[in-house]
Amino acid sequence: MAEMQSLLPFEPESKPVITTTTIETPGLKDTDSFVSERSTKHATPNWKPWPIHPLYLSSLIAIHVVQLAVLLFLLQQASPLVSTPEYKILTNYNGTLIANTTVIALKPSIFIFSHYNSSAYFGWQFVPIIIAVVMGTLWGTVDAAVRQLEPYYQLSRPEGALGRDTLCQDYLSAWIYLLPFQAVRRQQWGVALSSIIHLLVLSVIPTVHSSIIKIVWPGVRSAIGGRGRIGLVTVNKGMLLAAVSLHGVVAVVAIMLVVVMVRRRTGLVSEPGGLAGLAALTSDSFEVRRLMERLPPCATQKTIDQLLGDRRFWLKHVVVSSSGRASQTAYQVVTTPETGKDDQIVLRNPEKQSRREAQPVSLWGRTMFAVDALLIGPYIAILVAILTDRTWPVTTIKALYTLSTTIVTSFLQMLDRDLRLTQPYYVLSQSKDRFSYTRTRQAFLQDYSYLTPFATIATAIRTGAPLIALNVFAGLLSQIFTIIFPTVMEGIWEIYLINVQEGDFYVYSTSAQSLAILKAFLFPPALTKWCDAGKWFSYFLQAVMFINGILIITKRRKAIMPRKPSTMASSLAYLANSERALALVRGTSLIGSREREQRVKDILGESTFGFGWFTDGYGRWRLGVEREPIKEKYVFGKMSPESSA
Repeated sequence: MAEMQSLLPFEPESKPVITTTTIETPGLKDTDSFVSERSTKHATPNWKPWPIHPLYLSSLIAIHVVQLAVLLFLLQQASPLVSTPEYKILTNYNGTLIANTTVIALKPSIFIFSHYNSSAYFGWQFVPIIIAVVMGTLWGTVDAAVRQLEPYYQLSRPEGALGRDTLCQDYLSAWIYLLPFQAVRRQQWGVALSSIIHLLVLSVIPTVHSSIIKIVWPGVRSAIGGRGRIGLVTVNKGMLLAAVSLHGVVAVVAIMLVVVMVRRRTGLVSEPGGLAGLAALTSDSFEVRRLMERLPPCATQKTIDQLLGDRRFWLKHVVVSSSGRASQTAYQVVTTPETGKDDQIVLRNPEKQSRREAQPVSLWGRTMFAVDALLIGPYIAILVAILTDRTWPVTTIKALYTLSTTIVTSFLQMLDRDLRLTQPYYVLSQSKDRFSYTRTRQAFLQDYSYLTPFATIATAIRTGAPLIALNVFAGLLSQIFTIIFPTVMEGIWEIYLINVQEGDFYVYSTSAQSLAILKAFLFPPALTKWCDAGKWFSYFLQAVMFINGILIITKRRKAIMPRKPSTMASSLAYLANSERALALVRGTSLIGSREREQRVKDILGESTFGFGWFTDGYGRWRLGVEREPIKEKYVFGKMSPESSA
């Protein structure tokens, strides 16, 4: 058994030593398993956040099973309304109808109700889409947790994992529509399953749900429907069968996800805990820090991939000893010692810095404008149809609008993740007189990862991050928008299509008269107030979206770092040379995040953190997060403090 002693490059009077053994592991080529003498005595940690708890996942599956049962019941009970000579009622799934004003007597049915029955109207028109939207939010928390935990799980496996599949893998800022393909290609099935579920529940199922039910208002009066006209519920059986299939698929895939989550151990002692938690996992890892030392200060993610991609890493217990102190066990990200092959990798600063590298895609102004343009897509479709005299089905317009709003919601979720990722660096990069020591300390310690939307808003306001709170609020409004406005768009299109030969209602030529008849024709009198409320809500939502976009473009348009921190390796490169910051969290890798936070607060006092240029123990310029004093703030485009822009 050969022992190796590794010295950390700072504080010469007390240098920690990691005592390890090198053991040949079958199946690994060109690398050895780098394990601690005590690693076999410690079980892999298994802290799990509440979104991936089996009870929470099982409750979501149960909701899908209930929805599946309700849809099957509707499929059994629903039948198309047919015309009869006696009542002259004719309907079909395209929404066209011929109606008269005859008072008729129909058998009681859940598909017939009075237009004064507000609860029946609300239940048929809005409840299905409300459930679909809420489920998308609930599964979003699961998907976010699985994404963040995947690298830790891969690293904690006995055989470890390659850097390109863990430290260099970007799941956090990936768009939901592309994520399943990335995960399947890397055979990381936890992320693949959760992202498939989230994609189906966020976008596909709401679009299908919006097309199942259509309420028509023939000009007939029914004794069983109560006073006034009756509403007839028509069911699109094709869309209903599609919804049944989708809920079945989600339930099956979710069961597979539960099995995967139960069988695997996360590899975490406690929640990651922001920058402080990540720093704690590498504070005693000499080989990882020595690798990071080789990176130029403004290295791109491609350069980091070149250095770390083919190396194997582990997350495990190691024995750390320091002169004058007893040995202790730490939980660290470790790798094999460097070899001669590493010296052949030439790492250089890029010739110039790129904003594409420095900022997430969601923070680009052109991306925000392109996504916002999706909201006017259905209006353009209606205009084209009118100008070309097309008669598209009403449900097509409703489904199109639902799809566009869910895509906008998915973008706001991606924007929310990117804002959370960059928020600590934004606070730390500002001048000291702008943010107090409390704010910079919170930026180093705060972790927004597992907070619900409402908890995120409250925490963001408390910690002085109003932009995060506003963006989450805009995301919630967009989900309400998904619920309400497809129905309004359906009504507007229906007014254009309907040609009533007999009865009480006619299509008028002016937009004002058309909107007036929309209230009288589509909405029951008891729900007319919803139209007025919807109009003002639309104005409010557009104002919030506009303000949110303007603030993000103005406040976050300026690049504050040379490389976005969307991978573990990118963040580690900003921390690996921060000797004073790492000293704060050394020895905290096996304690909870709250204990670590309290320890850091006790040691810090009124000291502050910053992001910028500083010198390490050897006088070399480094760029990253460090305790003050920061010698020079980072300016985008400058490769070093001595260089010009």
